[in-house]
Amino acid sequence: MQIKKYILSFIITFLFLINSSSVSAYITPDFDLYAKSTVVYNIDKDMIVYSENADVQRAPASLTKVMSSLMILESTNDYSMKITVTDQMLAGLAAANASVMGLHSGEVISIRDLLYGLLLPSGGDAANVLAFYHSGSVEAFIQAMNVRAKELGVNNTVFKTPTGLD
Repeated sequence: MQIKKYILSFIITFLFLINSSSVSAYITPDFDLYAKSTVVYNIDKDMIVYSENADVQRAPASLTKVMSSLMILESTNDYSMKITVTDQMLAGLAAANASVMGLHSGEVISIRDLLYGLLLPSGGDAANVLAFYHSGSVEAFIQAMNVRAKELGVNNTVFKTPTGLD
């Protein structure tokens, strides 16, 4: 599937950007930056053209969902497959005031719809459901995410949840 290749390429490039370790500034932006850390990458020249605080450790927050989606995209070919949502999959999200797509226990939903819910409204509920689908538990999925990050060379990134919540 051609779209899958493009999505995977984007995700892998993005993960390398958030893990950049040797960066130098080549340009100065002519606009105000409000981010605490910034990396601008020129894909045509395969080089970082601007960076600010690129090596400062930051919580990945919802960017974690990019890695969660990569894990599912790499392990699944049947996006129409249905998953039944359980209370265990949704546990703790309301108390953490997590961004959600609005799943309810007992609901049956496709992997495709979960991926949309994961990436568009940044659904923590979708992240947890997909984690259970992929690895059987959130904890096992986190371990798999960290192993895959190391395989990709993203050595300074540690995932603690599939949702990005601290």
